[in-house]
Amino acid sequence: MLKSSIRAAVHAVAALSILTLSVAGCAGGSGSTPSVPNLPQVSNPANTGGGPPQATVSSSAVTDADRAAAANATSYKTHNYLIRSLLSTKANTKSLVYPADLTYQGGAVLPKVGLYNVYVDSNPSDFGNVSLFQNSLSLSNMVHITDQYVHASTNNRYPDKMNISLGYPAFTTLGTNDLLAILHHVAQAQGTGYGKMYNVFLPNGLDFCETGTTLCSASATSPNPAFCAFHGSVTFADIGHVLFSLEPFQDTNFCAINGQTQNDATYSTLSHETFETITDPDPASGWYDFNVGVSGEIGDLCAYLDQSVALNGHTYNIQREYSNNEHACSNSSS
Repeated sequence: MLKSSIRAAVHAVAALSILTLSVAGCAGGSGSTPSVPNLPQVSNPANTGGGPPQATVSSSAVTDADRAAAANATSYKTHNYLIRSLLSTKANTKSLVYPADLTYQGGAVLPKVGLYNVYVDSNPSDFGNVSLFQNSLSLSNMVHITDQYVHASTNNRYPDKMNISLGYPAFTTLGTNDLLAILHHVAQAQGTGYGKMYNVFLPNGLDFCETGTTLCSASATSPNPAFCAFHGSVTFADIGHVLFSLEPFQDTNFCAINGQTQNDATYSTLSHETFETITDPDPASGWYDFNVGVSGEIGDLCAYLDQSVALNGHTYNIQREYSNNEHACSNSSS
């Protein structure tokens, strides 16, 4: 069975929780940001690229084989996006300055990746129009904030590739092995590696609690509301390495700010996890900030600093992301 350990930090401008199962180990931070770091970049052109998302694919229920694979998974690492009440109050300002810059820890980054959305016991329309948002972001100027971290500059590097509707025998709360079984099921069918990211959406009323911890997703029915979402990676013995995020139904009482709608809270949280996966797919091994008092990933340093932004002609109210070039939170690459 999976064994767990927790490392968490909460501070004025960011919050994180890194969970490792079976293989722990967070790399230490470097003293300064390398001007041109040698970035391990793993991509699969066959798994990425532009074009419209594929049609929704219905998937059968998770099997006993998927559960067995989940129970024996290794290298499970996650990074949590904590709820607003666990953060200290901060001004809604773009000003967050050096020495808060992210530093490179030597791990993989994603110059491009295809996004696969897995809707558990739900429909894509329950979450607004996620595909439109993802493709708008992929074609926007904002996504080029990542250029400085992944050393790529082409357009449309992070498109929506497929929507997958998956039935799962659930009641009120899922645990870690449930999530891993779901991931194994869809990744076995669609593929693994650094060319694909699976976003697992949970319906309203279905919570998630990390097994062996007190950390649960945020909702009115949650036994311990702690986080809005998280991203991470895991390795299965039979199919390999899988990148993912968990996207519970966004409760605006915990995960929205400044009048964000439920849909905008969903998009903001999803963009937070997407940017963090691009720059730090295996948590705390890519671009990370270990400074005392200010620490976290690209999204943490700007958590809940929202702004209305036009993405490829569509307007959204989402959080900003941290730019080393600007030493500040931003919604554009300039």
